[in-house]
Amino acid sequence: MRMETMVLWATVLFFGLAILWPIARLWWNTGVFGVVLERKQDPLQAFVGAAFPLSMSAFAVWAVVLYALGGARLGVWQGPVWVQNVGWTTFVFAVLLTVAAQANMGASWRIGIDAKPTALIAGGLYAFVRNPIYTGILAMLAGLVLIAPSAWTILGFANVWLSVGMQARLEEIHLEKVHGAEFRAWASRVGRFLPGLGRLDPL
Repeated sequence: MRMETMVLWATVLFFGLAILWPIARLWWNTGVFGVVLERKQDPLQAFVGAAFPLSMSAFAVWAVVLYALGGARLGVWQGPVWVQNVGWTTFVFAVLLTVAAQANMGASWRIGIDAKPTALIAGGLYAFVRNPIYTGILAMLAGLVLIAPSAWTILGFANVWLSVGMQARLEEIHLEKVHGAEFRAWASRVGRFLPGLGRLDPL
């Protein structure tokens, strides 16, 4: 199977499992629509809330264009096979991590910041990193960079990294307002995206 075909199907799989499935599962189990569309938002949150899904959507569009035009026309560099294999291994790990992290969140899972309070999830994968879903997304995109290295994928990864970083910090502000000392104590023990890195100072 061509690399371009594999990337397209892998991208469809990721978006299906990481976005569509949790939205459907949350709706089925709780009647709550997991995508937060608040009309009255902080301007920065509105900007980041738009930038992140647009950046992810750009990767989906890129996968379709890659399939249609081929890697050569998009400037994909031909790297060693072992690098592509590392990329696919990273991609599979990222999918499993993201799906498991969303399952850990249960009814608290959202896309965006919900003004309505939700439970603070600090167990399971969240005992090791505060944002394992974002870690999974970044790992997935890093895998794609290794599978199909190009200026497009590298710039796209950097763009998502920045938007995810801003979104995570905005969520931290919200969680501290809602959960106070409980959140602060957890965030002082657990790293933001990787274990031990990005911990907040305790109160």
